[in-house]
Amino acid sequence: MHIHPVAFLFMLAIPAAHAQPVCPSTPFTCAVEAAINAGFAFTSAAERGAEAGNRTVELHAMEVLAFLIRRDGIGWHGRALGYGGLVEADQRRLTLALRAVIDSTPALIEPRADFPPELIGKALMALSEWRASGGPDDVGATVTVNGAVENGVRSFARFEQIDGWGPGNPSATPAALIFSGAGVTAAESILEGAAVTRPAIIEALEARITFDADDDILMRLGAAWLHRLNGASTSSQTVQTHLAWLLPRYGQFDADDDPFLAAWLWRRLLNISLDDGLDGLVYAEAFAALDPAAEGFEEMPGVDFDVPLRLIQWQRADGAWGFAPGPRRDLWTSQFLALLTLSLGMPAWHPDTDGDGLINIGDNCPDVANPRQDDVDWDGVGDACDNCPNAPNRQQSDADADGIGDACAPVVEHCDPEPVACNGIDDDCDGRVDEVCELDAGLEPDGALTDDLGLGDADFGSASDLGPQAMPDAASPLDADLADATLDAQTDAAVDAAVDAANTERIRQRRRADCSSAPGAPSRPWTLMLLVGLSLARRSRRRSSPKPQ
Repeated sequence: MHIHPVAFLFMLAIPAAHAQPVCPSTPFTCAVEAAINAGFAFTSAAERGAEAGNRTVELHAMEVLAFLIRRDGIGWHGRALGYGGLVEADQRRLTLALRAVIDSTPALIEPRADFPPELIGKALMALSEWRASGGPDDVGATVTVNGAVENGVRSFARFEQIDGWGPGNPSATPAALIFSGAGVTAAESILEGAAVTRPAIIEALEARITFDADDDILMRLGAAWLHRLNGASTSSQTVQTHLAWLLPRYGQFDADDDPFLAAWLWRRLLNISLDDGLDGLVYAEAFAALDPAAEGFEEMPGVDFDVPLRLIQWQRADGAWGFAPGPRRDLWTSQFLALLTLSLGMPAWHPDTDGDGLINIGDNCPDVANPRQDDVDWDGVGDACDNCPNAPNRQQSDADADGIGDACAPVVEHCDPEPVACNGIDDDCDGRVDEVCELDAGLEPDGALTDDLGLGDADFGSASDLGPQAMPDAASPLDADLADATLDAQTDAAVDAAVDAANTERIRQRRRADCSSAPGAPSRPWTLMLLVGLSLARRSRRRSSPKPQ
């Protein structure tokens, strides 16, 4: 029977309308919330108290887990209530249930290999969530909760050594392998090294996979999920192989051998299999079976719409599950799996360190809140914590530990003070070349050069002294001619040297243009002009002087 979700919401809301405030969310989210409330009300109803006391160990464990990870608030990404979020009556009731789990499970009291691994796996999930969310270690059982977790982990190690996880062991069913892998993963949150058997569990699950679509869906879902819990990326070849195989079979919830277990696994797997930007081809975004608009809702398509819609359609009017098309588990197992699937409260062993509603294993910035998961460069590291948000750098390498990744850090040159001698290099890395250099640094300046040539101030005087009176007196016309000739020769030699120096300077200036305007650069063109001027004045005076007769 198909019940439209809106009608179903209305039916669920009628009995509790007097106690429930108006739902502050979308119609679909409110429909899911109503289904969760009805499911927990059915589970904890007073008239079923005696029945609850007679539940099996497995069901006690699943009940504890369901109540602990119930979502706090309305919406998909609320935190799990945990022990501290339970009302006092539920705390007492679950304490008794957990005591029964420990005292009724010999493998939790002392390590042993002769107990069903599926039950131990579910017990480890409940015990670990209890402790990780603040529940007391002492619940009045034969051993403490921590002790029970340690014994359960050791029992798995013995089970692996004695009976093994292979297909020859009838206890190692696909469901047992899935819950065992989930159990040791949960135990890691309170016991270091608890997941040492997880690789062998995954290997055994992979060995059972064939290519029969009817038999492999649960095993493929479980294997891909455990691979992710074991640290494999969504883009890894193993996970991608499973996702590609599962994609065309998605949405066949009614045909699964165990529809409630399948629904739980679909959501658990796909919610931690978003696009990680590592060049995979199949991600959770590709999985969508139903059209929300066609169903009368405005939600986004995908697993967070498809699976909850199916579950609320399968729920009875009294809040119970336990019936669905195809084979099914007993009512209570289906009840708790449905609640675990719909609640989506993040279990403590799937921590959400930054509190953004995304568990660490699927969060591209697990330590920085970023619910939108923006990742501009598609390197799998969110922009909120990426040290190079615009340059792909999955490894986040930062050799100098300055907070700027190597992929986008500026190239820093080795910088030294600018030398006095020009070398055409920006030695101090300030963007300017040879700003304090001197051409031919180390040589004597221009004045020394003229002195070396015998053309210092004693011979030339100042520019204002040029003229006849500046010439030295000669003893005779012959002496005057000889003096003039000597002075002319000296002046010509000085002019030639200055010209050579100027030519050399122009060559250097063409090579290092920055030096021509640098402070402290020699001004040899002025020396040249002065010498040429003196030479011309001298020769003019000679032509204008009377020749001796």
